[in-house]
Amino acid sequence: MTQPDHCTSWPDRLLGLDWSMCCLAHDIAYETGLDRLEADLALYKCVGWEIGFRIMAIVMLAGVRIFGGKYWKAARR
Repeated sequence: MTQPDHCTSWPDRLLGLDWSMCCLAHDIAYETGLDRLEADLALYKCVGWEIGFRIMAIVMLAGVRIFGGKYWKAARR
């Protein structure tokens, strides 16, 4: 298992809001074989509803859907 790095290529916090634990959970979901869409939606829900930064959640969901595939595939190896 690789070392989780929280929010890869993305800040862990902004405007006093910290979503690094959402990113850590997302990294762990990728590493442990959770369905990619399920993992990405869990990140979206964590940032948008648990942290309360819905616009950031939309941006992050778009980012992981567009760029996250290579990380999910790497975790499968």
